[in-house]
Amino acid sequence: MKNIPFFVPSEKTIKAKVRQLVFDARPKCPRCRKASPVRRSEQRYRCRKCRRPFSLTSHTWLSSMKISWSKLWTLLCCELRNSI
Repeated sequence: MKNIPFFVPSEKTIKAKVRQLVFDARPKCPRCRKASPVRRSEQRYRCRKCRRPFSLTSHTWLSSMKISWSKLWTLLCCELRNSI
């Protein structure tokens, strides 16, 4: 196995990238698709229309993730490097 070093950004940077990929320009409620949520914390939102809370990972394959964002980044980088 190749020992290729790579840079792991901060969790804040990783979350910003995921937010950009999941929500495009603006966060949208995964239930009603309304694009005007209220931000409750760094990761949590509440929809103004249906009043349901949601996060970056709500209704995605990451919803029950039990590992840190930095470990997820590392795993994805390793997988991408191995597939090349």
